[in-house]
Amino acid sequence: MPQLEVETGVENESKWERAAFMAYLAVVGLLPFRFGSVTLFGLVVTLTDAAFVAAGTLWLGAWSFGRFRPRMSGLYWPMAAYAAAMAISIFASSEPKRSVVKFVGELYLMGLLFLSVNLVTSEARLARVCKTWLFVTAATVVGCVVGIAFFYLGVRDRSLNLVLWNYGSLPPGNYPRLCGFFANGNMLCNYLIVSVMFAFVALQKSLLSPKLAGILLSLSGITAAFTFSTGIGGIAVAGGVWLFLQARGTSREPLGKLALASGLAVGVALLAATTVSFSGGAMHAGPRLLLWADAFRTFAAHPLTGKGVGTDPVLVHWVNPSGVTENLTEAHNVFLSIAAQEGLLGLLAFVWLVLWFLYSWKRSPSAPWTRALGCAFVGSLLYHGLSGAFEDARHVWILMGLFCAVMMFKEERIEVQS
Repeated sequence: MPQLEVETGVENESKWERAAFMAYLAVVGLLPFRFGSVTLFGLVVTLTDAAFVAAGTLWLGAWSFGRFRPRMSGLYWPMAAYAAAMAISIFASSEPKRSVVKFVGELYLMGLLFLSVNLVTSEARLARVCKTWLFVTAATVVGCVVGIAFFYLGVRDRSLNLVLWNYGSLPPGNYPRLCGFFANGNMLCNYLIVSVMFAFVALQKSLLSPKLAGILLSLSGITAAFTFSTGIGGIAVAGGVWLFLQARGTSREPLGKLALASGLAVGVALLAATTVSFSGGAMHAGPRLLLWADAFRTFAAHPLTGKGVGTDPVLVHWVNPSGVTENLTEAHNVFLSIAAQEGLLGLLAFVWLVLWFLYSWKRSPSAPWTRALGCAFVGSLLYHGLSGAFEDARHVWILMGLFCAVMMFKEERIEVQS
């Protein structure tokens, strides 16, 4: 269970800490955008990463001057175990240099979580993070809806219509498939799962007016629909859990149970749909079944330490419905991806991390911020992670950091007792 702390009021923060938090907000604000990215030592470095370096440097400066101390959490133990498992996998890696570079990238992701825990120390700060997240979400979904309009006006070149994605396992047709400003549509949809939950809690906390919330949720729904991603099921699952928790213990509990059942049904149906593909007017086994099987074979061949962090967990040659042969190297499942790369040691450590969140959430008082971030965690990582490898997504690690931070808020405990 996270350690309770007396929160540092925003009015008492040092200039170093204030500057670090502003740089952290820049990290959050740049999450959806890959513009200006470069490849450095095999890693794709974005403006988000530059903002992280600034935030981390300022935080270390504040710490070195004794302005505050790091917040302690039981979450650091499974994180350390996961890092250790990745480090061990380097020694058994088929591509050691590649694994070392990837390991550095994984430590960076953990740094995003650590900064979130240590900089988002009050509800006021979390509200600012929420507003920033929703502002850039609005920019993203507006851009995507404009991209849909341009598609039907004839602008279908992906070098001009920047929000378009390829059809992948879907049959090509007279419809756009969106990725927004992310690398792919699945990542965009995963990000929107978190955004929708932020919109729900922002509405409840009066950070958004009902009108603005309705517009943002509508545009987010349109954008998610045109990703044609199983992340749509993640939105349904997260929304269903949210409505159930909101209604639990009230006269609306039967409606909450119906919402939960409906959300889970949509999620199961969309997950099942990922296992098939259509081409030539016939239904075939989808690429994900082939990828999952190949990832399991990799894990079976390297059961303890995996093939090595950062190596390709799978290699499947697949002809998509457009007739293009693709070399697929992503496992499309968080747990199989980790098992194939870091073996049983990495898988057990990551499962420990997930269970820490679920156990801590169960023991935390039921309050709006906790519910929203918990539902986002379930929808984005636990559900969507079954059909996509999101263990390296920057926004997912920030989400986990915020989820940990909110369970350390003393304010929420006071709110529940009052």
